[in-house]
Amino acid sequence: MLHVIIGDDFVRLAAITDTNGDPYNLSGCAIWFTASKRRGVPDDAAAIRLYWDAAGASDGIIVDDPTSGVAAVALTPDLTDLLSQGAYYYDLQID
Repeated sequence: MLHVIIGDDFVRLAAITDTNGDPYNLSGCAIWFTASKRRGVPDDAAAIRLYWDAAGASDGIIVDDPTSGVAAVALTPDLTDLLSQGAYYYDLQID
């Protein structure tokens, strides 16, 4: 579950690893983050949708070094202001 304070910044790091526990090289990948109040909500209907891709496009996900396997999910106050009170389920997908 995802808990944020409405109107505040929210930043969480995701350390993405392979099956051996080594950092997953994100070069050539895309990352999607979604958050919804209910499980099973389609990505395009989620309350929050963020992305990053290795070609340089991003909206709310920051990857400084793709070889590190670390991604930062950053919700701005403008985004958290749009949320209603309650818990949110989140999903982080790597493609």
